[in-house]
Amino acid sequence: MRSRQADDRSAGARSEEDPPHPRARCGTLPWEATPSHAGFTPDDVEPWLPIPAWAGRFSAESQELDPRSLLSRVQELLKLRRELAALRQGGITVLSADPDHLAYLRGDGENSLVVAVNLSDRDQTVAFPGSRSTLWSSHSTVGERDRLPGAVTLAPFEARLLR
Repeated sequence: MRSRQADDRSAGARSEEDPPHPRARCGTLPWEATPSHAGFTPDDVEPWLPIPAWAGRFSAESQELDPRSLLSRVQELLKLRRELAALRQGGITVLSADPDHLAYLRGDGENSLVVAVNLSDRDQTVAFPGSRSTLWSSHSTVGERDRLPGAVTLAPFEARLLR
């Protein structure tokens, strides 16, 4: 027999610790670092979802100033995708697929790239053919370059593009 609490929950009832709206659990990138309305509405209009106090730290305005922010990393990747044909066309060859990491060759011929992603909370070493250098990493600045002879050790949850 189901409990009253289970019946209430399945019927859409909320407990006191639940956010006031189901979407309040989801993240939306605030535009501005100002805590009042985060750039979603004019100051004289109340937003329909509450703006959490921590939202300013993750606003687009704050992240644009930080070259290591998620927004900056995504912008770097989009720029590389526009510039490099291998990220838009050509074949994909899986080099290594494991529950803890994924590596594949993207593109064809000399202009191919290795995409290596660590899906775990531990360092992972991923092998690839030939010798390559880091083009982009989720964990380092774009200017860092290194020559890797056939393998790369990825930090936890790191992704890299190798040329």
